[in-house]
Amino acid sequence: MKKTFLLLISGYVLMSGCREKPLPEEVFGTPDFFISAEIAGEPVEIKAGIDDYYMETGYSKDQFDIYSFHGNFTRLHCPQCPGELEIIIRDDFSPGNYAYYQEKGANKQIYRVSFTNQSSGQGSEPAYNWNFGDGTTFIGENPVHDYTDTTLTTTHVCLETLDPSGCTTTICNEIDFTAPGCQADFTHELDENISYVTFFAKASGKAPFKYRWDFGDGFNATLGNPGYFYSTPGLYTVCLTVTDAEGCEAKLCKNVAADPDFCEHNFTYIVEKTTTPEPVQPSTVTINWRNREGKKFSSAEEEQPLESYFEILEEEPYRNNEKGEKVRRLKVRFSCELFRDGEKITLPQAEGWIGVAYPG
Repeated sequence: MKKTFLLLISGYVLMSGCREKPLPEEVFGTPDFFISAEIAGEPVEIKAGIDDYYMETGYSKDQFDIYSFHGNFTRLHCPQCPGELEIIIRDDFSPGNYAYYQEKGANKQIYRVSFTNQSSGQGSEPAYNWNFGDGTTFIGENPVHDYTDTTLTTTHVCLETLDPSGCTTTICNEIDFTAPGCQADFTHELDENISYVTFFAKASGKAPFKYRWDFGDGFNATLGNPGYFYSTPGLYTVCLTVTDAEGCEAKLCKNVAADPDFCEHNFTYIVEKTTTPEPVQPSTVTINWRNREGKKFSSAEEEQPLESYFEILEEEPYRNNEKGEKVRRLKVRFSCELFRDGEKITLPQAEGWIGVAYPG
């Protein structure tokens, strides 16, 4: 008996005029492509070359220039029949762990920072130039900026302001992403006659708070609302550091004019850790299954539970498919939930070998 195995689509019946290509001979031994699984509580064994199953391979490219590599256990003469299992891998098929693709858009964690401009000066409609410290800039008054690199712990943000009167200032702050639970801010009032500034601390977090002021001329204070006399009128960079009862520390610096002839341009900010849709979703997988009624269930319709996984354990070259495309043979192991119009079935365990085509 033959030990070889015909696994791609090349030998099945195709009509070409009045001639038919013969079906592949039945083969024996361990198949090159197979899946052993449990789906909706029932054991499932799919083997290419048995019961008219074959391994259909292909690939496609989407609007984001991301390739998807397809491996589909389907049946001769019966596309979209019950028992069809399709696996689609985006962007890569090297050994490793893969997340599941979501049709509604996967959520990616980001830091979203809302900036509030607190500038004042002698002119109107000043120009505001922001540098967000991640290689991006913005021109405008009150931007909201998303930091998508969540490995960041801090970033240096600067605001340069140009008044129509010609007054230009720059103020920078180090934004700490590790302590979003507390925030420092302050306001101040100038007594123009004696260059005396009264400061009013504003803090968020868990009270009570500790305060540390740096008045920008070498002097410091630890009161909540200190008053300070500047011996030399001018523009100073004043910084307030706040520590709350849980040890959360936040710092904010502002331009402070100890003379009415100077303009002030400042900003505050709020950091929020949130999520945003990820349209590209690289290194993700979709599992599609047709049950015995021919209904298609997909892993992509809803978010997967935390225990779902997909692993490519091994990867090796294989012969070209019937379209002349290069094929890779992948050993996979996975678990997921499959959805259709509010229905859900479980696929708690599956393992086997599949094929995917890729551009050569």
